[in-house]
Amino acid sequence: MPPRPKISEIMVVNAALKVARRDGHQRINARSVAKELNCSTQPIMYHFQTIDDLKSAALERIARFHRDYILDIAEGQNPLIAVSLNYIRFAAEEKNLFRFLFDAEGGGRSLPLMIQCGDIRPLTHGLPFGTDVSDEVLFDTAVLAHGWASVIARGDCEFDEDKIARSLENALRQN
Repeated sequence: MPPRPKISEIMVVNAALKVARRDGHQRINARSVAKELNCSTQPIMYHFQTIDDLKSAALERIARFHRDYILDIAEGQNPLIAVSLNYIRFAAEEKNLFRFLFDAEGGGRSLPLMIQCGDIRPLTHGLPFGTDVSDEVLFDTAVLAHGWASVIARGDCEFDEDKIARSLENALRQN
C-alpha cells in the first residue's frame, strides 16, 4: 500500500486561497502554492491535474465564503441594505478575493448569475416596504452594490458605510 500523502487536497486549496488573498488569483500556480506549503510541486499536481482545476476548487470555496459573509445579517436590519453593505464590505476587506470571484478572466461569476443563484432571493420576501421586492428592484440594488464594490476593490474610493447606506436607501426609495 502506498504511503498516504502528507499534503492533503484541502491543504493545497487553502494554500491557493492564501496566494489569491495576498497576491491575487493570477499568481496561483504550482510553484507559488508549493512555496506556500513549503513542499515540491508534486503534491499540488497529485491532487489537481491542472492549475485550472485548482483555481476552480479555490473559486468554489471563495464563493461559499462570500455567500456566508454577505448573508450574515443582524435581526432587525433591512435585509436588502444589509446584504448589499456586506457585499460591498467584502470587496473592501477582501479585494483580491472579490476580484477572483467576479473577474471573468479568472473564471469568476457574472452579476446576473449571482442574483439568480437563489441565495439572496429568499431574504427579499417580507421587507418593510409593504410588498415583496420586485426582480427589477433587486437587480437595480445589486448593480448599485456591485458598482460600489468594484470601485472600492479597485482602490478608487474608500469604504464609507454611512455614505453607501444612504446611497442604497435613496435608490430603494426611488423604486
